[in-house]
Amino acid sequence: MQAKQKETQTAARTRFDAAYAALSPLLVDDEERKLYASIGQLRTVVLPLLDEAMDQASRGMKEMASETLIDKAQAPQTQWIDAMQALIDLQSRRTAARVDAMGRRHRAATLGLPSGMLLALATSVVMGLTITRSLVQQLGGEPHYARDVARRIAAGDLGEATRLRAGDASSLLAAMH
Repeated sequence: MQAKQKETQTAARTRFDAAYAALSPLLVDDEERKLYASIGQLRTVVLPLLDEAMDQASRGMKEMASETLIDKAQAPQTQWIDAMQALIDLQSRRTAARVDAMGRRHRAATLGLPSGMLLALATSVVMGLTITRSLVQQLGGEPHYARDVARRIAAGDLGEATRLRAGDASSLLAAMH
């Protein structure tokens, strides 16, 4: 029975040590590092006391093992557990704050995308109308009318008068007039 307990204890410590080591590179500030160091320091106090109590129990000194657990190990073990919980709570609060911030950025992006699309559409329409107006002014009329006049002149038909807009002296049609 005691060999199985020792095996279970060793496996638990191995898992703890791996998790503890994996946590180290994830610490982001002094507050987290301080809690992490406290956990490590308390581990070095608690585990030998637990080993001592296990050894006492295995040698039949159950009363002494109980005293070791209650008088020596209980307070530092409570501090150890409290330090682990404090680190968990700190990281949970920070994770929640990061998730909230990401949610706000996502909502802003979600609102910004349609707004940007509408702005791009409005800009495109205004630019299209401006370009069309400029082309019509440069031609002196609608493009199909300027095309028809140019074809008629190219065919040698100079008999029909070209219609110009009032005050038009600089357009393509005015030049062909």
